[in-house]
Amino acid sequence: MVHLKEAMKLNRERRELYRQDGNRDAAKIINKLLLLEKVMLPFSYSLDRSVKSLQQAGIGMWCDDLVSMDTVPDYQSNIPTPLNKYQEPNPVRLKKLTGMMKRYQVEDTNQLYQAIAEFIENDLSDHHYNCLTRHFLESAAKTLGATSARLGLAPSELKQELISVTRKLIKQLARSLRYAQNIDEKAGQVQERGVPVLCQEMPPIPW
Repeated sequence: MVHLKEAMKLNRERRELYRQDGNRDAAKIINKLLLLEKVMLPFSYSLDRSVKSLQQAGIGMWCDDLVSMDTVPDYQSNIPTPLNKYQEPNPVRLKKLTGMMKRYQVEDTNQLYQAIAEFIENDLSDHHYNCLTRHFLESAAKTLGATSARLGLAPSELKQELISVTRKLIKQLARSLRYAQNIDEKAGQVQERGVPVLCQEMPPIPW
């Protein structure tokens, strides 16, 4: 929950900067992001409570998954206009990937990680656009990438709990993709003008 509250604080500050620069369309995009973050707060609180025993056992659930907001790019009112126009990710592939995430079982970890990696590479390669969708998928990939090692470290009595909370997070990220895509699509019209809204509000995630 701390990470989400830090993100909301930064995004409120960014919203004011966009307004001061006359980028009111960008400020409206940040409003949509803040609304989504507000909706996600109760789920974030639930996740925090569900991993306390794992954290006490030395498993870095969420502490290692969440990237510091200190790494968010510096604010820029404008950048050079992107060469390409906004293009939505392939809806058929996105629907298939979302379904895989919703049905995720721990034995699917490597397959799902690879599917996410391929989708990012094929559909989200232009870093001027679809930055919220990419952020959620990178978050999922980072958690999946740590799952096998965590299962090896977890005490036997906590393995099922670890599996359960991992599935819970992946499914929630899957549910969030539809809202992320909606926000990304609206942001695309602003990003095409060289206003890097959303993309400069997302911390880079090593996954």
